Order: sequence, then structure tokens, then C-alpha cells
Amino acid sequence: MVEFADQQVIVVAGDPQGGVSSSLLWMLSGAYRVDASRMPAYLVAKDSKLGTAQQHGTLAKAASLFGHRQAGGRDPDLLLAIDDVDPANERRLERIAAFIAANPRHRFVIGTRSNCASAVAAAIEKAGAGSVTAHLAPFGRSELRTLATTIRSGATGDVERIYGLIQAHNLPSTPFTMVALIAVLAAGQGVGTDLNQSSLLDAFVNVLLGGGEFADLEHLGMDYRKRVHMLGEFARALYNSPEQIMPVPDAERMLLDYFERRDLPLSAGAVLRSVVDRHVLVIENEQVGFRSEALYHLFLGRWMLESPEHKEEMLADPARNSAAITHAAGLDRSDRELLARVGEFSRGVIGAVALRLPRSEVDRLLKQFDGPDAWNLEALEKTLADLPERQSQTELDAELDRMSEALGGGGEVVASPALEALAELEAATQLLSSVLRNSELVDDVELKRELLKLAVEGWVLVMGAMLAEDVHGESIRTMILEAAGQQLENAEHADALTRVVLLILVLISAGIAADRLGGANLAATLEACLEDQDFTGSETAFALAVWIQAHLGRPEWPARLDELLMRLSPRSFLRNATVAIAISGYRALGDEGLAEKLRSVLSERLTPPARGGGAAAMQRAANKEQIAKSLLQSRRKYQGIEAGGRELGLPALGPAD
Repeated sequence: MVEFADQQVIVVAGDPQGGVSSSLLWMLSGAYRVDASRMPAYLVAKDSKLGTAQQHGTLAKAASLFGHRQAGGRDPDLLLAIDDVDPANERRLERIAAFIAANPRHRFVIGTRSNCASAVAAAIEKAGAGSVTAHLAPFGRSELRTLATTIRSGATGDVERIYGLIQAHNLPSTPFTMVALIAVLAAGQGVGTDLNQSSLLDAFVNVLLGGGEFADLEHLGMDYRKRVHMLGEFARALYNSPEQIMPVPDAERMLLDYFERRDLPLSAGAVLRSVVDRHVLVIENEQVGFRSEALYHLFLGRWMLESPEHKEEMLADPARNSAAITHAAGLDRSDRELLARVGEFSRGVIGAVALRLPRSEVDRLLKQFDGPDAWNLEALEKTLADLPERQSQTELDAELDRMSEALGGGGEVVASPALEALAELEAATQLLSSVLRNSELVDDVELKRELLKLAVEGWVLVMGAMLAEDVHGESIRTMILEAAGQQLENAEHADALTRVVLLILVLISAGIAADRLGGANLAATLEACLEDQDFTGSETAFALAVWIQAHLGRPEWPARLDELLMRLSPRSFLRNATVAIAISGYRALGDEGLAEKLRSVLSERLTPPARGGGAAAMQRAANKEQIAKSLLQSRRKYQGIEAGGRELGLPALGPAD
């Protein structure tokens, strides 16, 4: 509100459905409360007749929205909001800018899209007026949490599910999207303990397309099923368009042909406007397409399920059609043929890499990354003390938002054979992991176990591909070392930085693997795989499987953790990472029984073996008791429990069992 006193023009920029229009109205309301001498007024740019003979009528109508009626006198000073300003219409923008420059007594707030803000501001400046630009930030977790609890009490658990869907499918982080997804979860459509993202996205579409409407409220002759089928055909019509858009006239002709082939006497133009108004399609610069890429892939996946011919067409190129195939699996969930075909494709890609980089080589490469044992008896107290304290929900939300922004892409992709090979391997492994997780109703246990082992192998090879040297000097390791060498003159420092970056990339890959394969419906399949000695013969595969169990919080994972720690050498990267994951999970656990099992395993495996007779055994027992106490104190501190407190029912400090 202070800006209005100092600036004639404020440009408010945001994404579509990002709250720009609401922000303009809120700013008008707030500014009027501060300075009632100016009359608030609002108009949409496409209806603007500023700079024409109809200018006076335009301003009168804009002010009338807030109760002002023209009495024949001088027009009042205005707080004028002009919404949806599009620089693509250069003549209209020039007229608006000229009006602004010619009327310094008014104050203006201009609404536009984020990618248009600079052009709008430049046009205003060219006309002779100044402006400031305010960018609307996407909704973060804190804003989503507030919105969720405002709409329905106790909805905080929805936040991570909604945010996971938005991040996985690059949906716009806008108030409209958030409200629609909250409404989906509030209605309980398809909600389960392991709801796949395709089902949640489909439920979101159900809300947009009127799945609960029992009458043709628009009088267009359409219903939910017709809209879904039509949009599937529209998605296929966009398949060969590089940007998945087409001119509006072409879209209307496509829909007209669609209706004629079904002998449906419906208006293509009216139906097109309807699905645009329902926020599924969008029209920009006379081009029409899906409002988000996620919706395009969802409807292409729906189209894929309409007939065997459609499915065969998509499966002919799994790499290109991976998103649609994943959605098809998530919507059907029982298609054995689809799962087997994806497995066949992924086996070819993973197998080709395994010929050059077997799991045993990945194990060897990771053993080269030995480091200090941060969890030995002498270092444990300091390491536990240095672990981060528990953050408040607001602090955690802000940190996760910063991480999402940092990892959200952007910048140029470096062209490299090593990166291209890694991208192909990772894409095939991600596709297999996602389709496998979405296929819980497939009644072929052996196939699912076989493909889960293959998916884990794929992730192991992704980790190894980052570390492996290449005979042609095109390895990712070499690329990172060269980049580090440009920043650091000391070769040893550059090598140390390279090792750190590589290990971070390995852990990120492991985290993605745990997220993709960490579905509750795969827990029994994973446990069965861990009984296979050939599968667990690779330390890296064994560790990754146990990390996935940790991600799931399975009751059997302390026992598997015990087996793994017995195999790993004290200074190895895998052991350090495994202990870090285990202690992090232990500190945050609310399940006291599982936490106590973890404390028992950790205190046993972190205590060095006794070397000698009875005195050495007694010393080991004392050391084990001290480690157990240190772990419990660290957990109490993290969870905000005083030394003598029992708020969470934590056991009293004492010897480990």
C-alpha cells in the first residue's frame, strides 16, 4: 500500500491462475482504506477502450464496479487496476501506456503474466512513465498448509501428498491448483494409504471436468465421460506437435470432425470454450493446448487405455512415451502385459550398461571413497551433537521450498556422451520403477520380484555411472573434476571437491530410487528379494534395498540393517551413509518399539569388538551402554524431551537391552 504513494504504476506479474487478479482487487481494497480520496476501478485489458473515443465510458464502467456513479462532474482521481495485459497486442498496450503517461494524477496497478512483465514495463517506460514490478511467488508449503487447514480442519497431512504431485508433474504452484487438490482429498476420491500420483491427478481432473455433475448444466450435450474421451483424442492430435499446441481454428475443426464421426450434433467452439473455462485447456496467442504438460500426458495415457491398438502405438517407443505409459499403468494398475513390456524395454537398456559396468564394479568404485569413521566411539558424541536440531514446521517448509527451487532445473544442459548415456539409463530405470509401483494388482508375483531386482540394479548402475572412469575421457567424474579445477587452483582441493560432489550425486540418486520404489505395495516384494543371496551379493544393491526399507519404516528393517552393517567395513562410504540414514530415522521415529530395535542394533554395531578376555568384554559392554545412552539423549533432544521427561513415553536412560 505504501508503494501507491510513491509510484504511479505497479506491475503485478504471476503465473496463470497464480492469483494476479485476486492480488489486484486486494491491492485496490487496501489502498482505498489508506487513501479514500482515490476511487478504485477495475477493468480487463481486452475490454479496455483507453486511448479511443470510448475511453470515458470505459472508466465510468470500471469505477462503477466499486459503487461510483458519474454525476456529471470531473472524473475522480483513480486507483485503476488493468488486468490481463498482454504485450502480444502491441497496439492495445501502446494505448494503455500512453493513457498512463498522460494521466499522472491516477495510480495504476497492472496485471500480467510473469513472462510478460518486462515487455509491459518497457512499454510504460517508453511512453514516459515509470513503474515497479512485483512478482507473485508460487505457493510454498507454509502457504499450502495454511490454505489446507482453512478449507478443512486436520488437513495438514495432505500437504506433502499435494506438493509431491505438483513437483513430480510440474503442475503450477497456484492457489487454483492447490484448492482443487485439497478439494480432491477432502472428497476422498481415490484416497488410500499408497495413493499413486496418477490416481490423484485423475481425481483432480474429475473435479475440473464435473465428474460429480448429474446434469448438463452448460446445456452443451456433454458429460464427464464425453469430455474425458474427447480430451484423450485431443491429446493424441497434439502428439506430433513439438510444443503440444495447435491454432484455435485447427482445434475447432478437430473437435468438429470428432463429433461428426460420432454423429453428435454439438458445437465445437462452445465445447472448446467450456474445457478452457474448466482449466484443463488454455488459449494463449490464438494457440490452444493443455494447461500443463502433466494434463497432456495424463490424457495421452487415458487415450492409450482406450484400445489395444492405442496401447501398442505408445509401447512402440517407451522412451518417448514414458509419462503417458506411467499414467496408463497408474490408472489401470492390473495390466500385466504393460508391466512386462516395460520390463523388456528397461532390461535392454540396463543390461547394455551392465555389460560395461557390472554391480561388482560399482561395489569396487564405492569402496574407493573411504572416509573418516564419523561414528566410531571417539567421534560419536561430537557427531551426534553436530546433527541438526528439529526444525519447526514453518522452518522445515521454508527449507524444503529452497531445496525444491535449487533442484528445480534451469540453465543449459551440457552436451556429453557420458551425460546422455546416464540420462538414458536413468529414464529407463525411472519408467520401470514407476510402472512397477503402479502395478500392484498384477497377479504375477515372480514377474514383480524379477523386475524389482532389475529396477534396483538400474539404480545401482546409475550411482556407479557417476563414479566410473571412461576410456575416452568422457566420464561424469572427469567433467566434475574439470569444473572443480577451474574454481580451485590446488589440484588436491579440486579432487576432494570432486569426490564430495560425486557422493552427493550418488545419495541424490539413492533418494530418488527410494522415492520411486518406496511404495507400501512393494514392501513384501522387496523383503522377498532380500532373501535372494544373488541379489544381496552386491553390497550396493543390498544397501539400497535396506535404505528403501528405512524410507518405508518397515518393522523388519532393523534386522536387515543389522545384516548390512555386519558386512560393511567401518570406513566405507556405504556404511557411513547407512548409519547416517539409520540414526536420522531413529531420532525422528514416533514408533517406540521400532525405535528401540534400532537403538539396539546401532549400539551393537557401533561398538568396536572386544580384543581380549574378560576385562575387554566388560569394557565393550560399558562402551555399548554409553553409545545407547548417547543415541537416546540425541533422540530426546531432537524431539524436545527434557532429560527426565516422559511426554512421548521414551524409556528412561539406562543400559541397552
